[in-house]
Formats: sequence, C-alpha cells, structure tokens
Amino acid sequence: MNVNIQAPSFTVTPGIEQRIRARFGTTLQRHGDAVIGADVYLRDINGPKGGDDKLVTVRVRLRNQPDITIENTDEDLYRAIDRAAKRANRALRRSIRKQSRLARNELRWMRRRKETEPQPT
Repeated sequence: MNVNIQAPSFTVTPGIEQRIRARFGTTLQRHGDAVIGADVYLRDINGPKGGDDKLVTVRVRLRNQPDITIENTDEDLYRAIDRAAKRANRALRRSIRKQSRLARNELRWMRRRKETEPQPT
C-alpha cells in the first residue's frame, strides 16, 4: 500500500517512518481494494515549547468513495501515530460497511421493483 509521509516542521527519523509504515500498512492492507493509499502529515504545533503539540493528520484515499481525513494530537508522536491508525481503521470499516449496506439495499429495491412490474402478455 502506498503511504506518503510529509513532515515540514521536523525531520522524520527511521524509527518514526518505520512506525508509520507498520501501523498504516497493516490497516490499509486489511481493507484491500477499497483503499488506494494514504498521506500522513506530521506537525509540531508549538515547536520547542512542548505540550500536546504533535499533530498527525491522515488522509486515506478510497476507490469510488470520498477521502477519509483523521487528525490526532498528542504529546508523544508515537502515541499520536498509533491512535490515528486506530481511528483510521474504524473510519474505514464504517465507510466500507456503509457502502456495502447501500449496495445491498439497492439490489433489494431492484428485485422488488422487478417482482411488482406487470408482466407483458
């Protein structure tokens, strides 16, 4: 799965990159063909001042559906990455489930319509 990482406000260490690819790689692969890829943006909001200032923004690109955007802020960047991955997984499941439900309902509607149509004689 294609995971793009961007961090304009600080340097991405190999450990951070590995964590992102591990967490989001498994999350995205779980959902197969529905997912095109993801963009992960990392920002240090307050700079060297500290505090709850590590922002992780994830944009998951989906096939035939709108993109999903997740944001998570935490003092610890690794924890922010993990939470964003969990939230992205839940949002993906919800979106795919909704799409499946809509498709099923459309099929039911088409069947009922076909059954109630008068047959030509």
